[in-house]
Amino acid sequence: MLPTTLINSLAAHSSDEDIAITVEVDITGYGEWKTYRKFEVPEGELMTHRFPDDFNAYWIRTTSDKDTTATAQLRYE
Repeated sequence: MLPTTLINSLAAHSSDEDIAITVEVDITGYGEWKTYRKFEVPEGELMTHRFPDDFNAYWIRTTSDKDTTATAQLRYE
């Protein structure tokens, strides 16, 4: 399970238009994916998000609504 010290995430992409990044979480560890939140990421900008202090999940995955090269980075403290 991911530690509760997950502070934030950072997303960036190479698309020449705005994209939506969907963050899904598996809170059971058995492949039961649920949408956590959908983020609109403007062209040429970084998006950051601070997870709630009580956030907990076994797995996190991200998908984009458009064909692009994107990076999602998680920071733990």
